[in-house]
Amino acid sequence: MGQYQDGLLDRKGCVLELAQRNSQASVPFAISNIGYGFLWNNPAIGRVTFAKNVTEWIAEYTKYMDYWITSGDTPAEILETYASVTGTVPEMPDYAIGFWQYKIRYRTQ
Repeated sequence: MGQYQDGLLDRKGCVLELAQRNSQASVPFAISNIGYGFLWNNPAIGRVTFAKNVTEWIAEYTKYMDYWITSGDTPAEILETYASVTGTVPEMPDYAIGFWQYKIRYRTQ
């Protein structure tokens, strides 16, 4: 589901906002424990509720709604299919790998 700062892996019982924030990257793709993956392909701000027996996807306002479902025997197989459809990140070249440091919070040199 992206990068949420709550430290949870199991999302049952959670309500998640589907919007980009400073420390939150929403990727509306969920893997079920019964062998399928669900991608909610919608640019609208919304939310998803993972209740005990139902999952509810809500968009505040949208003209079109699109979703994609895949299945597999293992979570790795589901993610592999997802990556083959949405694309994979290319490996960085050796010259670009080195010391990285985030500087947005520095006030002076």
